[in-house]
Amino acid sequence: MAIDDQRFFYPEYVSHFMENKTTADYIDGFSVHWYADTIIPPAVLSETHDRFPDKFILSAEASNGFLPPDKHGDIGSWERGQAYANDIIDDLNNWSSGWVDWNLALNINGGPTYIDTFIDSSILVNATAQEFYKQPMYYAIGHFSKFIPENSVRIDLSPSIEQLPIVAVTTPEPANKTVLVILNKFDNSQSISFQDGSDYINLNLEGKSITTVIF
Repeated sequence: MAIDDQRFFYPEYVSHFMENKTTADYIDGFSVHWYADTIIPPAVLSETHDRFPDKFILSAEASNGFLPPDKHGDIGSWERGQAYANDIIDDLNNWSSGWVDWNLALNINGGPTYIDTFIDSSILVNATAQEFYKQPMYYAIGHFSKFIPENSVRIDLSPSIEQLPIVAVTTPEPANKTVLVILNKFDNSQSISFQDGSDYINLNLEGKSITTVIF
């Protein structure tokens, strides 16, 4: 995997070294980190795919709490779980074939670390109390992992709904279902309707929630 860095390098820097056939032959895909995702739109990943459709894109590193003054774990933070869910949807909708969290587990201070990069993790371990805490980030990742199995294929939605991030996929055989994962970032409930062929469904999404619909 080439790049292994931020969206800043997509697609122009990718194109620069892909012009060299010897270099390009060593590359199966591109690895992207999430730390600049609030600055650079996910469309740069789609632009990269359009230029090099035979190469995969993998969202390969993410963590919350990497910027001061929030460089620490934040037990129970829905906002951080929501940020993960929103980014997963953005990346999947722009040709990322998967999404990887940086840390499996850290202590409640966001370590251990040897370069003072204290950050958050989906699971925080309180060794003193012999407890571990599964964060909203953990459940956000788990939600997508549960309902979007390996070899699912993303499909388009028409029209797209900017206020409610949604990703839609078809699952592989034998299930062969249409799955939609929807993020409601609003405090209040939101109503939405979907149609897939002859199937029609109305939903009332709870405030601050992740919802899955399966046709």
